[in-house]
Amino acid sequence: MNRELSRKDKIILLATIVVFVLLISDIINFIFNLIQNKSYQLTFYRVTYFIILFTSFTANMIYLLVHGHMAEKIKYFMAKEEKDSILIDQVMKTFVNFIDAKDEYTRGHSSRVANYCRALTKQLGYNEEMQQDMYYMGLMHDIGKMTVPDEILNKTSHLSADEWEVIQLHTQNGANLLKDFTIMPSLKDAVLYHHERYDGKGYLHQLKGEDIPLAARIICVADSFDAMNTNRCYRLKYSRDRIIQELNRCAGTQFDPLIAKAMIELIKNGTIESLDSKK
Repeated sequence: MNRELSRKDKIILLATIVVFVLLISDIINFIFNLIQNKSYQLTFYRVTYFIILFTSFTANMIYLLVHGHMAEKIKYFMAKEEKDSILIDQVMKTFVNFIDAKDEYTRGHSSRVANYCRALTKQLGYNEEMQQDMYYMGLMHDIGKMTVPDEILNKTSHLSADEWEVIQLHTQNGANLLKDFTIMPSLKDAVLYHHERYDGKGYLHQLKGEDIPLAARIICVADSFDAMNTNRCYRLKYSRDRIIQELNRCAGTQFDPLIAKAMIELIKNGTIESLDSKK
């Protein structure tokens, strides 16, 4: 790969040539004296001078070689990583379009939950990588609904016990669909456990407290918030005040208290309103 030398690179290259000339000169002088059987005093200063020349030359060469190649490699891998990230994002959003198309009453739900998950993760103090991973997990949390028959998913009347069992199985089915998706190991557990409750009364495995993976606990709050914040076939959306009351009431039972508190803070500081305005 061709790359034009920067001013700094040119200065280091010039210094390297000068050091190389001095180093070769000293080596030639040493060899010449050996051939001529002349004495060549290895004084402390001469040894130090040689070590400095050799170290300087080696360091400069390493810089020029590594910097030149690594700069191009870094740019290549950054471009590749960006391309891979775009690909993953587009693939996931394509799946989300399939999921949301099945449920006419919750269209856009997965994208909203993804945005809430990212905001919650940031509010909780996690880094940008975790925030992005939570966005993807929020996008995919309902992938198991692709296995639920439309007549059950879109039923407006009361669900029978058998139908409710089919709905509940969407978490297990979603995890099964993702069993080979190893690029994000925590995604499978996030999908499998996002309907568990902090008090252990959720489904399907009745996990309790921090036995529930963090990603699933975050999705649980984001998912429930969106359910309260949107119109459904059986009720109108709740007011912000009522949503805050429900988050407080269910903290420690349905929700992880710290995550519920973080969601309340996002509502009060205007972050949620900002996200909703971008729908």
